[in-house]
Amino acid sequence: GADTVTACEAFIPMANCAERIFTANGFGNKVRLVKKRSTEMRIGVDMPQRANLLVAELLDTELIGEGAISIYNHAHDELLTDDVVCIPSKATCYAQVIQSPLASQWNTMKIVADLDGNILLNPPKDVLQCKGDAAVHDIQLSQLSLEHFLPLTKPAEIFEFDFNRKSKTPVPVQRQQLLEMIALQPGSTDLIFYWWDISMYSGDNLVLSCAPYWAHPDYKSRNDVIPWRDHWMQAIYYIPKPQHISITGEKFVLSCNHDEYSLWFDVHSSQKLDESISRHACTCNLHLAYPRSRIGQMNQSVRNKKFLNYLENNLTKDSQVLCLGDGCVLGLAAAKMGVASVVMSENHYFSKRFMESVVKNNDIENVQFIENISTLPESKISQLTHIFGEPYFFNAILPWDNFQFGNLLENIIEKLPPTVKITPHSAKMFAVPVQFTDLHKIRTPVQQCEGFDLKLFDRMIKV
Repeated sequence: GADTVTACEAFIPMANCAERIFTANGFGNKVRLVKKRSTEMRIGVDMPQRANLLVAELLDTELIGEGAISIYNHAHDELLTDDVVCIPSKATCYAQVIQSPLASQWNTMKIVADLDGNILLNPPKDVLQCKGDAAVHDIQLSQLSLEHFLPLTKPAEIFEFDFNRKSKTPVPVQRQQLLEMIALQPGSTDLIFYWWDISMYSGDNLVLSCAPYWAHPDYKSRNDVIPWRDHWMQAIYYIPKPQHISITGEKFVLSCNHDEYSLWFDVHSSQKLDESISRHACTCNLHLAYPRSRIGQMNQSVRNKKFLNYLENNLTKDSQVLCLGDGCVLGLAAAKMGVASVVMSENHYFSKRFMESVVKNNDIENVQFIENISTLPESKISQLTHIFGEPYFFNAILPWDNFQFGNLLENIIEKLPPTVKITPHSAKMFAVPVQFTDLHKIRTPVQQCEGFDLKLFDRMIKV
């Protein structure tokens, strides 16, 4: 029933598909499709007049990570009327201070000890002093067991974004919010759980919440069905220097910050309410080199013990070891077990810098780094007694991509002595058919939506 409708889509394959769908549904001459970014649109060129209704989905897990602030500000300044109605109309962001030993190990390096508890590797001083990376860690918090974290505060509203913007004032591209928090119990302010919700229409109660189930407004019991979200998840932000909360009711300050695209947080005592907190960045190479899942894997004690058990039972002072993989900290642990030498295959710049800092900090002298095993002399290959890998590779997207360990072996297998021991020596892949409660929806045809036939879209996705 609208007089005019202008659709904007910068991703050309999707725009072309939308164009065909408009025509197939009889709206080819009723919807004006502009194939460019909205910030490049001009009244009189791309739109006949300013619009008084804006429907947009510009959001990500972080809310503002896709540039929503600048896009909305531009739209209000250049494309929309003063009395415009925006759907959604408003977003509210929430933060909760959490202690979690499990999640904390996704953000630093822990001590590596042998099976008797003797320290093999200490984290470099650079790692211990590093404030970490402020980048968002997307996660499904509903899949994190309740016993794996301890809420130190209630969820708090930290920022509100008014997409309707009834005033002439643009949405700020940078803000700081200092909130006095009251501790629910003693603990360590390790990290922040973060999520947001959106009000669809001003004055209406229609709210879409991205909260985890235990903080969701519709949650009453474990049997409740909370709306499934696989695109908008929740986030973890790590506190640069966690503070110890000693008693229930203790007050402290949560510093909440955002710029045009991202958020970051810090915690400090209430005596520093006027302190400005700048966005922190990694200075130790660990956070630049590895994703949070890999850092957590490095710190997984049960997994490490199995590898260390093998190394302790098989290595001797005469062992010559080649490590295949990226960021193989356990290869450096092998070097500390008194072997003759360890060669590390390491071709990633930041990973190599981090590994070298571990070597230097732990006074390891029998380690050599190479960028490519093809550069390893045949004389050295013929002396190898062990080849070891965790295995992990930066270019592995799926778990079985780490079988690159075997592909690298193919390059030297004929040059190896027959007595060399290779670990892992074999691998198995397992498959099982499953029924998903929700995940099947990412492949399920849309077919019809609000009376529109979307078979052309379904066909494009299928192909």
